Parts: sequence; structure tokens; C-alpha cells
Amino acid sequence: MEILQFISLAILFLVFLLGLNALNKKNRIFTTVFTCIVFAGGYILYGIGYFQKEDNLFIAALRATNATIRMFIGTKSIDDVKATPAFQYESVMFLIEFIHFSALAITAKALLSTFSKNLSKRLRTYLVKRGNLVIIYGLNQSSIDFGELVNKNDENSVVYVDCELKGQYSDTLMDSVNGLFLTESGSDVPTRQFLKRIGALRNNRKIMVYALNEDETANIEYASKFHALLKEIKEIKKNNISLTLLANMEMDYGNLFQADENDSFGFGSVLAIDLSYLTARHLINHYPPCNYVKFDNEKALAVSDFNAVIIGFGKLGQAVLKKLVMNSQFEGSTMHITVYDPDMEKILGSVSNSCIEIFNNYDIKLKNIDARSVDFYDELKANEDVNYIAVCIGNPKFNNEIATDIQAYAIARHRNIDIFRCSQDGICYHDTKEGKYFRSSAFSRDNLDIMYADAKAMALNYMYCSNNMEQDESTPLDYWIRANYHDKMSSRASSDFITSYLSILGLDEEDASKMEELNLTEDQQENLAKTEHLRWCAFHYASGYSKMSEEMFNDRVKDFKSDIAKKGISDIKIQKDDYNRYHNCLVPWDELDRLSEEYSSVTGRNKDYKKDDLNNVLMLPKLLRICKKFKASN
Repeated sequence: MEILQFISLAILFLVFLLGLNALNKKNRIFTTVFTCIVFAGGYILYGIGYFQKEDNLFIAALRATNATIRMFIGTKSIDDVKATPAFQYESVMFLIEFIHFSALAITAKALLSTFSKNLSKRLRTYLVKRGNLVIIYGLNQSSIDFGELVNKNDENSVVYVDCELKGQYSDTLMDSVNGLFLTESGSDVPTRQFLKRIGALRNNRKIMVYALNEDETANIEYASKFHALLKEIKEIKKNNISLTLLANMEMDYGNLFQADENDSFGFGSVLAIDLSYLTARHLINHYPPCNYVKFDNEKALAVSDFNAVIIGFGKLGQAVLKKLVMNSQFEGSTMHITVYDPDMEKILGSVSNSCIEIFNNYDIKLKNIDARSVDFYDELKANEDVNYIAVCIGNPKFNNEIATDIQAYAIARHRNIDIFRCSQDGICYHDTKEGKYFRSSAFSRDNLDIMYADAKAMALNYMYCSNNMEQDESTPLDYWIRANYHDKMSSRASSDFITSYLSILGLDEEDASKMEELNLTEDQQENLAKTEHLRWCAFHYASGYSKMSEEMFNDRVKDFKSDIAKKGISDIKIQKDDYNRYHNCLVPWDELDRLSEEYSSVTGRNKDYKKDDLNNVLMLPKLLRICKKFKASN
């Protein structure tokens, strides 16, 4: 009978312990409150008992404190006060026994939690030593969500690094997210011991580092320390490690952290992007301007213009403008974009100086008007061709308010306008025709994972660089690692435009990839080549390039010839100056023949810029096949 009672009591204690743990998972404050109640209950009861026994308040308080503390290590002091009047009641005895029971359960839970956490951490540390290694620096909801997406691939193991867990993340991470969490002091300083601990030094292990802290300065510091460590230890080859960095793109951190062509150690590939660029590229990839322009597929010619409105011209609005400019240049069409912001004069300084040519070469109107004002709606009413509006206020509340009001206006007046709510979290779009609401996060593998985000760009760069793809043992990734940062950005911009070429020709990606080659008429060839030149110019203007003056060109020619005379070779590119951002080919299509002749005459190399533009389009089927094969291998 005593054994049964003992077993029953043990089961009761276990059930109580599990219930306490379950409540604690739902509300972390519960344990603190419950512990305070148990302590207070024990202290009061023991205090009353000792006061009745000693008749001295000070001694009673000391003994009550000692007895209450001893409850939590499983020691009872009931025998000391059992004879006092207060403890002659069965209800009081039951209550003190329950308080003891609860105190022991709290202690047992704490010990169990500590043991399970240590065991869990050891297990997670062991598990991250398999497969590809993903290191995510900076814990926030977006990086956590991204880590979960990456972790769905069984070949990936995720390590989260942040020396200070903040707020809600410290309460929920260990219970709800897979991966190893390194949050102790100093974990934000990568060391060889840290790399060894997580199995990063295993031969040929693929490592992907993501610096996704909300503080861009912290991301740069972490990337810098990691980069220096790779150079110092010389144990991880650059082909095996990449970096995705959230930072200001204007600072060109890609070139700073990417390993030199002749260096074997450092980050092999760097994707340096800011949140604004991330959202803007996400918008273009999901809702490209080509979807809002009509094309004559038989002529590969646009037969309508692209008319868009951007509301808000902070960093996000500026990034969206650049992406729209780069992706809305079609032969036969003209791009029209109007930007509204009531603080236009205060925020225009940076973009007006860094890429002034987009305002000089395209129909972009900047208006100091609030999108909630009567003036804005008067303009919208007058501009009946607008069918694309990007709301980029930055404040989610104002974003939703403005977008909803414009949508209501469009519905009431039967205007066909698609309105996109853009924020650093992603894109929201309400399709009123279908009655559906779409929301997509910019923190996706397609945007942050280099092997996904840059797959088409890598394939395109590979086709440019490889002399014999059939026998080439190097992979698209190998050539990508060797490319400089500007060439990577150029390849990304070109690959983003693939969707537009398919729309111009009336093809889908699957069908185009199965074609041996594009069978184009002369009209189609010329119009596609002209579109490619327009796209190429837009990319350079949006990247801060300007037309090289004749004087600059002549100086570079002079230096080139001087090098040839002295050394027999020159690395001067007479047509472009990437350091100062000048290019000689930023001219109308009709002037390219003259430039081709000049280049050929000076260098002795046969150059045909128009043919180069056409070839960039003709390689589309082969590019798609290489991209598909490359993706399948990764």
C-alpha cells in the first residue's frame, strides 16, 4: 500500500512539474509570479508559527526566512511549528504541504530546464557539423524567418550568432527555432576556435555567412572581422565561403570584402545589399514593368508606354525608382514616372548627386506633394495612363492608409491601377479584380541566398567569360568568384531583365529554354538589340555613370598607346573608367557604329557594339539551360 502511495505521489509530482513547464512555455512570467507566491505563502505561514512559538517578531522573521529558503532544497521545518495554534488546523497543514510541494517542483523544473538546455545545446552543436553551414549574424524576426527557410533544406545546418538576445527573441528562440544559438559575450567576434567548434574547418565544406543585423554598422564590423580571420588562418578556400551583407550599397562593400582574383582566401562571393535594394529588386522580380506594357511580338516592339507613380522618396523610394528605370526601357516605348513626397527638397540631395543622369535622360518628375492631398488626386485624375503605383512611405500605417485610399479611388472610378505597398519587410498587393491579397517577404532565399539570387547572373557571366563551355572544367560559380563587384551588379541587372525579353517575344521561360536558338526576323533582331542598349544605358545611369567626354576618351587613348609603345600591352580600357564612373558608350543607338570604328582603330581589335547588344539577347535559350543545370547541381 505504501508503495502505491509513493508511486501515486511521484506521478502527481511529475504531472505537476510538466504542467508547470507547459504554463511557463506559454508565459515566461508565470514562473516568476508563481515562485513569488510560493515564497510569500511559506514565509507568512512559517512567520506566524515561529511568532506564536517564540513571541519575538525579529527572531520569528529570521527563522521564517531560513525555513522558506530551505523549502526550495526539499527540507521541511514543519516539525518546529507543528505544535503552535495556527498549525492545528488541517487546512493550514494541507496548505503548507502544498507550498513545500510547489517549492520543490520549482527547483526540480529549474534543474531539469538547465540540464535540458545544456543537452540541447550539445546536441545542436553536434548536428551543425553536417552538410552545408549557414551562419546568420543578427537576430530579428526577419533573420529568424529566413533561417527557418534555409533550414528546410536537409543539407543545411544553421548557426545563429548574436552576443545579445533582445526582447521576445530571448524568450522564444530555443523552443521554436531549429539551429545552434551562440549568444554568449564575444560571440560576435569570429575566431578560429569558433569556426572549429561549429565544424567550419572541415575540408571543402560550403559555408554561407549572412550578416542580417538591423544595425548596418554592426554587419560591416562583423564582416570585416570575419574577412580578416579568413585571411589570417588560411584554412577555408574562397570557393567554399560566401557573404551576404545588409549594408549601404553605395559604399561598395562587395569589393572590400571579396577576395582578390589572385588570393585563395577570403569571401569568394559577396552579395552586399541594403534593405531598400532588397525590397526594390523583390518588387521588380514579382511585378516587372513589362507586365504593364503592350508588345507587338511579331516585331519585338513595345506599343504602349510605361506610366508609374512612386509615393515616398526616401531610401526605399529611390531604390524603387532606380529599379523601375532599369527595367522599363523598351524600343517603341517611353517611360514616365512621377514621384511624390512632401519633403522632396530635404531628401533629394544624395540621389540627385549620385545618379544625376537618370533625371537628365528620362521623363522623371519630382513633385513636392503629399499623396493624401487634393493636389495629388487632381494629378492622378489628370494622368489617366498611370497603372502602376509603388507606395514607399516606410511607415506601415501611412503606407496602408495611402494605398487603401488610392485603391478605393481607383475602384470608384473604374481605373485599372495596381498599387504595391513597399516596406523593408517586403511587398503587399491587393488584387481587386481577383479579390486576393498577396504578401511576400523580401527575406527569402531567392533574394538572399547567392546560389538562388544570383543563379541567372552567374550563368550569364559564365557565358561571357568561358571560351569553350563544352570542355570548360570551371563552373559558373568559379567565374563568378573571379568577377569584380561592378560586373556582378551588371550581370544581376541583365538577368533581372530576362522576364522582359520573354514578354517582348511572347515566350515563357520553359519553352524558351527548350529552343536551340531564337528564330528572329530582321525587325525583331534590331528592336531587341535596341532594347538591350536602352537597358544597358539605364543600368549605368542608375549606377551613377555618366557619358565620357571626348577629351577624357582622347586622354585614355593617349595613355593606352603610350603603354603599348613602352610595354607592348596595356590594361587601360579606353571606353570606360569604372573608378570614376564614366563610359563612352552611353550614347543613342545610332552613334554606336562610330564608336565601334574608333575602338577598333585604336586597339586593333574588331568591335561591333550593336552586334554585342544583339548577341546578349540571342544567347537567351542557352542561358536558361545553363541556369537550370546550374541550379539543379546546387
